[in-house]
Amino acid sequence: MKLRQAALLNALLLTVCTTLSACGGQATVDENIKSATSRRTWTCSNPYEAQCDSDGCAVASSTAFTPMEVHIQSNGNLSVCAYSGCWEGTSERNSDGDFMIVRAQQMSFSTIPEQPPTDAVLALDIRDHVATIKIASFAHALLCEPTDW
Repeated sequence: MKLRQAALLNALLLTVCTTLSACGGQATVDENIKSATSRRTWTCSNPYEAQCDSDGCAVASSTAFTPMEVHIQSNGNLSVCAYSGCWEGTSERNSDGDFMIVRAQQMSFSTIPEQPPTDAVLALDIRDHVATIKIASFAHALLCEPTDW
């Protein structure tokens, strides 16, 4: 399981690096032809919880956390719910081959208005419906399903 988690995080970093023009990559946004899959509404949740900072990552035991719930709506709204509330905001979607990249900036937390807004990035492999997300201190692999079939 740890090998799969490491592979998913590496895939996220590579995809984000390439898509955001960081690390010498070029942004890949096809404005003329949007994939039908990338316009879908998706719901995702995490099978484990990982929190990371500059000192490293820690993974919670399977009984010590509540799964995150992520909603990627076709209208661009993004909702990332954890424990007692949700980060909510508007996202940008970019398709790059079999990947959909979802980025949101300045997402506010619904139950603690004084909490500073945070940014999020999610990379979804539309073939196997596995995604990775980084928001606040959370770094998760997600299992996703389109909800508007």
